[in-house]
Amino acid sequence: MRFHTGTWNSTDKTRPKTFPTATRHDATRLKEALPLQYRVYSEQIRKYKRYFNNDQLLFVKYDDFRNNQNSELNKTFHLLNIRKWLTEYKPEVIHKRPYHKQMQESEKELLQNIYRNDIKETEQLLGGNRDDWIQ
Repeated sequence: MRFHTGTWNSTDKTRPKTFPTATRHDATRLKEALPLQYRVYSEQIRKYKRYFNNDQLLFVKYDDFRNNQNSELNKTFHLLNIRKWLTEYKPEVIHKRPYHKQMQESEKELLQNIYRNDIKETEQLLGGNRDDWIQ
């Protein structure tokens, strides 16, 4: 799981809150501001599936793409009916930044509890196992 655990953008700018504090104590504010916050992937997948057939969709896990870019790009080219020999691709790492703070175990557990149901729903919608998203 990759989450920013720095200071949460609280509405009270005079007293910034850490992510776990804001999540625990501002649950009502979060639910009003971001009603689908806890169904990040599954809700988006459902929306796409309403308008497109499965053979028109491709969902790529970031880790799969990062670890096996050529293979994942070939799947994309195939879906789009693009001949791979027409493209030139050079693997490149961009937007890689160091974490400013190591995630605490309590923060990790909090996020696991928040997103566990969405991950299970995503598994059901896409098939496959997403246990690595909980780690």
